[in-house]
Amino acid sequence: MLFLFSPGERERCELKEMLEDLQYQMCRQESLIKKLRYQLSVFHKNVLHEKDSMYDNMAYVDRAVVEHIPSDVVVPVIKPEDLSFLVGADVDEDDVLIGKGLFGKVFLRQYQGEAVAVKVPYISEAVRDEDDEMRMVRIKADYARITMEALVNLAFADHPSFPKTLGIVDIEGAPSLILEFLGDKETGMIYSLSQAIKFQIPALSKEHWFLIMMDIIHGLKSMHEKGLLHNDLKANNILLQWQLEDQRWHAFIIDMAKSRLRPFPSGTNRCLRRR
Repeated sequence: MLFLFSPGERERCELKEMLEDLQYQMCRQESLIKKLRYQLSVFHKNVLHEKDSMYDNMAYVDRAVVEHIPSDVVVPVIKPEDLSFLVGADVDEDDVLIGKGLFGKVFLRQYQGEAVAVKVPYISEAVRDEDDEMRMVRIKADYARITMEALVNLAFADHPSFPKTLGIVDIEGAPSLILEFLGDKETGMIYSLSQAIKFQIPALSKEHWFLIMMDIIHGLKSMHEKGLLHNDLKANNILLQWQLEDQRWHAFIIDMAKSRLRPFPSGTNRCLRRR
C-alpha cells in the first residue's frame, strides 16, 4: 500500500528524523566527554603531579602523547664521543648538513659502524646572553621535546614505514635525536617524496608509486590504531630508500615532533554518522 504525504507532513517527518539524529549525536558526545574527563583526571594524578621529572618542562600536549606510549619503551642515551664522521663518505666537516626544518638541522654521522642522521635543535643567538638558570631551562625544554619525539619513533620500532631510532645524544648542550640514515651513504644524498614529485628524483615507475603510497598508508594506519596523529604529514617528511632485498623504493615517515593524540577514540566517526 502506498502512503502519500503532504509537503507539510513530509517536512515534519524529516525534521523529526534530524532531531532524533542530533539527540543521538549529543548523547554520544556527552559520553565521550565523560571518558575524556576521567582520562584527564588520571593523567593529572599519575603524571602532572610528579616532581623533578621531564614532564615539568614538557608542553601539555606532549605530556599527553608521552603518557600514551607504553611504559616499557625506553630512550637510550648515547655518548657524544661514540659518534664520528662517516668513513669514506664524500663529505667533509663543513658539508655534513643533510636536512633542516623549523625545529633544527640534521647532520650525517657514524655510530657503531653505521650511518646515522643526527637531528640537532636550533640554538638562538640570544643564548649568548643567557645565564646558567636560563640555559638549564632551555636545555630541559629541548630534552623534553626530543624525548617525546624519540618515544613516538620507538613505539613504531618494528614497523617498516618508520626509521629506526637509536637514542638521544647531548651535543654541546643541545639534546639531539639519532636516527638511522636513509639515503646514499657515499654522498650523503637523501631522497624525499617532494623531490620525486617535483623533479622525478628518483624516477619512479607506476608500480613503485603504488607501493610507496601503500607504505605511507600502512604507517599512518598503524599510528591511528595506536591513537596518535602525525600532525605534520607532507612530502618533505616522507623519505625514500632503495632496498636491495626486494629491489624497490620504500617510503619512511619522519619528523614526529608534532605528533598528538587522536581527539576521539577509534570508531567514533562511524557512530556519529550512523545514518
